[in-house]
Amino acid sequence: MLMMLIAYSGLACTGPRDGTAVGNPGNAGLIGQSEDGSRVHWDRATVRAKAAAAETEEGVLGGFLGEDLNLLRPSGAFIELQRGRYEGVFLYIDALEMRGETDSGVPVILEVEPSRLCVEGDFRVLEDDALLLLMPLDRIVDVDAVDEAGLERVYVGPDSSEGIQLAMDLETLPELWRDMDRDGYVGPGDRLIQTNRAR
Repeated sequence: MLMMLIAYSGLACTGPRDGTAVGNPGNAGLIGQSEDGSRVHWDRATVRAKAAAAETEEGVLGGFLGEDLNLLRPSGAFIELQRGRYEGVFLYIDALEMRGETDSGVPVILEVEPSRLCVEGDFRVLEDDALLLLMPLDRIVDVDAVDEAGLERVYVGPDSSEGIQLAMDLETLPELWRDMDRDGYVGPGDRLIQTNRAR
């Protein structure tokens, strides 16, 4: 019933410290968004974040979080990434919880436990950069399949086969964006700089 297409955003790491970085570091933030015409309205979307890391040629650098993050509003600039080249970013989490309702009035509750969410692949952080990891909320539930099945409620728990599969699929489906206007949202003019999906 679920389209396993979720991309997440949320980091807590520092960039390379090789003595060559100058100027202001870049900042990364977090947002979950739906596109116009989305068929699910989300009332709650949170992750319990443990730690995060950024991978560089020199190795993996990171830090601890230990907090719940709300995906439905911009997180603000809560981490710094030094200017330079990166090979991946990873957020380690305990749980993801989402609650909403389809346009036909079917309640949707997702309670899953991915071990991490990540973007892998080369990207660069510029001086005074503003980056966002986007979770496209409109890609989570196949509403047509829900309606065709006549379901009155969609619940996916962490120990169910659907929940285990969803948690696995979540791990490699983020998108990393450059927030050109620094408003904390992905919109016109912002630029996709890395995704795990084939383009």
